[in-house]
Amino acid sequence: MFKRITGIFIALLILSILILTLYWDSVPGTALFSDTPVTTPYRMAQDFSGKWNSYSSLREAWNSENRAQEAHLHFLPASKTDNVIIPSNSGIEVIAKKFSVTGKWSYKTAQLVVEGVYGNADIYLNGMDDVHFIGKIEGNGGVYTLNFSPSRFDFSNTNILLIKVSKSSMDYSKAFGWLWPEKGKITGKVHLQAVCETTIDVSQIAINYDPMKKQMAATVTIGHHDLLEQGPWALRGELFSKGQKIAACTLPLNTNGKEEQTAKLLFTVLNGHYWTAKDPFLYEINLELTNNRGEFDSVQLPIGMRDSKDIQVDGEIISQVQAYQISHERKIDAYLQSLKNSGKNTVYFMGFFPNESWLYAADKLGVNVWLELPANMAAGTKLPQPAQFKELIALAAKHPSVFAWTTAKGLEDSLETTGYLQKIAGTLAGFSTYHLVLINSPDITTEVTPIVLTPDGLSGDWGSLNYLADNGASNGTNKGNANVRAERVAVILWLVWLIFVSIQNFLSFRWKYRELANDIPKMSVRKAFFWCAMALVSRMATLAIFVTLLIQRLPVSIPPWVPYDLSMLTMIQAIPSVAVAFFLTFLLVCLRLLQTGVAAPAFPDNPDALGLACWIERKYGWNLLFGIAIILMVYGLPFYIPIAVYLVLSLIFLPARIRSAWITGGSYFPLLVVPGTILLALLILCAWHYPDFVYLYKVILPNIALPFH
Repeated sequence: MFKRITGIFIALLILSILILTLYWDSVPGTALFSDTPVTTPYRMAQDFSGKWNSYSSLREAWNSENRAQEAHLHFLPASKTDNVIIPSNSGIEVIAKKFSVTGKWSYKTAQLVVEGVYGNADIYLNGMDDVHFIGKIEGNGGVYTLNFSPSRFDFSNTNILLIKVSKSSMDYSKAFGWLWPEKGKITGKVHLQAVCETTIDVSQIAINYDPMKKQMAATVTIGHHDLLEQGPWALRGELFSKGQKIAACTLPLNTNGKEEQTAKLLFTVLNGHYWTAKDPFLYEINLELTNNRGEFDSVQLPIGMRDSKDIQVDGEIISQVQAYQISHERKIDAYLQSLKNSGKNTVYFMGFFPNESWLYAADKLGVNVWLELPANMAAGTKLPQPAQFKELIALAAKHPSVFAWTTAKGLEDSLETTGYLQKIAGTLAGFSTYHLVLINSPDITTEVTPIVLTPDGLSGDWGSLNYLADNGASNGTNKGNANVRAERVAVILWLVWLIFVSIQNFLSFRWKYRELANDIPKMSVRKAFFWCAMALVSRMATLAIFVTLLIQRLPVSIPPWVPYDLSMLTMIQAIPSVAVAFFLTFLLVCLRLLQTGVAAPAFPDNPDALGLACWIERKYGWNLLFGIAIILMVYGLPFYIPIAVYLVLSLIFLPARIRSAWITGGSYFPLLVVPGTILLALLILCAWHYPDFVYLYKVILPNIALPFH
């Protein structure tokens, strides 16, 4: 009997998992668009923006793409794989793209440019092993390039580009980032370019103006590839104002033997025109790199000289989700223009680094930009090194609209934090630097100006910033009236079931422990066994219902300064509550059977796992009170009251459970093996990540208001 019921429980657990897989669906991503690029590199290129095939693992991607290639399919049918649009805000694991190249590409170095990478991206070409590995990108939202030899291409067949994206070190460094499920993203374009041996790095061009010398300095980063045998090179720059050439400069270059080299072009500009929000004046610079073999690299882009005077900030804070929606609707220029028309002068990008199209639009329209570095809510010992932000800082430095940086958010007071803030302030010399602190956080003494995070925005002597309102967005905790009514009806019906099970167990035959060894028990005993098993399932289901109700009450829309991705929670909440509770019920039942199965050999006659569980379950008759506490929670009682009820009643009846084990001639200690092992594993894990718990105690807990409904 017990074995048959145990088999049914296991089958129901498997069925619940299958049901979850049917309902499980990723949060749909939003395709991101930008205007025509303002920066114009004159290079042979392919734009990989658009549809990519999406997979859960590198091996699955390579095998599927190989089969599709043999079948001469550029994209697999929708029933065979998922598709994702790049750029978008979709979380990705592995994506694949097919492309072809002609013989022209064999004479140039190949350069893969990936914009807006969030996470660690491992990139492979025509394979999935180390031989086909192109390189690794640790992305924080900037623009990243990888160079490789054209010999890696298959000129006679279709090439397969594979990109595997995982959590970055920034994600792991924030508090409990090791526990939080997040996926990487690519929110910018992916380009493949054919470049000569030495190229101009478009993402690292800095402009400075000396009014005393009447000189504009353009600091250009030159990238060298391969064998460095095709020099010397000459870098020529031409400066234009309103379409008229006003200055030119040529600088001979000899390679320095390194992959990167910095060159400074000096232009004489008698009347330098500064960029301001009221007068967003931009020059245009043409850069051309040539050698005596006729090879060249050419780039054209707008530049500006920012006035170093302090400004009085009046602007809006925009979140990542809001920026994605604006980009999806192709309204970047329209949003910034409306912001300026309303009398505001600044946009603050909170929690992310914007696509460069935002920065170019701000340069053009005259909107000041305040950016953030991704050092968020991290213990002092886990803070990143400023060198990890090199690409982001260099990318922003060429935009005159960028005037301020938030160097960190929600840090603890420690020597490591002070050291980090001092280093990053030096790295960001020339910009205004701040760090955001929670209301009840300890003060951190440093040269970086602190700003207190408030529900309304940010303010100080420098000005004020308010959050951009979400049009009709829900905070994730307001449930519709129909849902509330259905929830209340469901828990009341469940309480009726608990009462019924309690009555049946009260009226059943008072069986003894020795009945567990009887292979052919009487009908009255079998009936008593059945209702004990139902009591076990009902208690686990009550716990499952409580957890499900908590999950449904968790907010999915959080303040933009909280650096966590809640897409996983959104996906779980989209699953019907019945399916979630069904799965949790039989997961808990099977864990209980594992617990009693491990302990059974220590009891007389080595009873069946379910039989021993039924024997112990007789001391959980108070489960009805736990069910009543859940109903009160649904009607407005704080969530922690049912937890307190369950824990208190468990402790009160613990001596009765121990005595029940002793009566049989066994011991209660073996029943603690499984929960003790789980607890020990959790303690080891917590000890390994103890800085996060110290951070939780020092920074998070003082800022939490406990009750929520």
